[in-house]
Amino acid sequence: MACLQRTKFEDLCSEVHISIFDYLNLNEIVESFFDLNQYFKTLLCNHHLLLHCSLINEQNYVDFLLSAISLQQMKSLKCYDYHLIQFQDPNQFSCLHTLVVFKYATNIHEETVIDFILAIPQLKYCQVRMSQSRGRVTLSVPDYKTNAEQLPSSLEGLDIDSKSGLSFFYFCSHVLPRLFALRYLKVFLSCYNGIQKTIYEKPIGQLICLSKINLKIRRGSLEHLYLLAQCTPNLEDLQLDYSPAFGDPSYINAQNWFQLLSAWTNLKILKIYAEAKINIDPAQSYTIEQHFQSIPFLVERHICPLIDLTLNARTQRKVSFAVHYPNH
Repeated sequence: MACLQRTKFEDLCSEVHISIFDYLNLNEIVESFFDLNQYFKTLLCNHHLLLHCSLINEQNYVDFLLSAISLQQMKSLKCYDYHLIQFQDPNQFSCLHTLVVFKYATNIHEETVIDFILAIPQLKYCQVRMSQSRGRVTLSVPDYKTNAEQLPSSLEGLDIDSKSGLSFFYFCSHVLPRLFALRYLKVFLSCYNGIQKTIYEKPIGQLICLSKINLKIRRGSLEHLYLLAQCTPNLEDLQLDYSPAFGDPSYINAQNWFQLLSAWTNLKILKIYAEAKINIDPAQSYTIEQHFQSIPFLVERHICPLIDLTLNARTQRKVSFAVHYPNH
């Protein structure tokens, strides 16, 4: 009786190996296969092999991984601290499709991280977590050449979680104008300097693909929201957490909300939470519900708002309301 020969893993064809690698993280692949034999070392160095990678907070380990593969081979990347990639050339991530990155160091500006991300040529989705500092890192000037004309980004989904909020002026003047393909946006913005005239001098442009926004905004005015409404004509889903500048009563004026929301004629889902500390006549607050029920595009679709309005009974200074238009 003939002895059956066992088939070893390396006897499989390279196409099968590549298919299996697609289910594994780069860290697992390099540790398990890179030094196994010359065949796997050659296969892993093939620039056509795209990989999923996680970079933890150890520079030596990052250097080890990057000695085995090139940046051009990364298909998705989860980076647990931005300083691990800050000195890489973003143009070298030529096949990177998905990026999740955390930032901790206090001496790395949030704008620096965003500018780096926007320079990655084929990136489609990015999630950024700007956390409180766990320490500082040594900084020097990156050696890659930045493009002075700020080329458009290919991003379709952008999720930025910042503890203190990105500057509204920076975001609208330097980020949004480059996001022509954006479909989904989640961001926390702070409006400490009001509306700056230079924003109007350089229009954002029409973000015609943007259909869903989850926006948290602090110290804002409805004028900030008007600016966003002008460049997002096809918005279908808006979730807004809004806090105006101290003492600004405009947010309690229902007619102002009427004018703002009427600009978004394609809205299907709307959730608003607004809160501020102002002096107000309690009777005035209840006119909000009447105006929200009369917005033309909502009346046409027979959509009625669910409104929860709260007035601090002790001080009459804290006024908040939540509006939810169900998706019919």
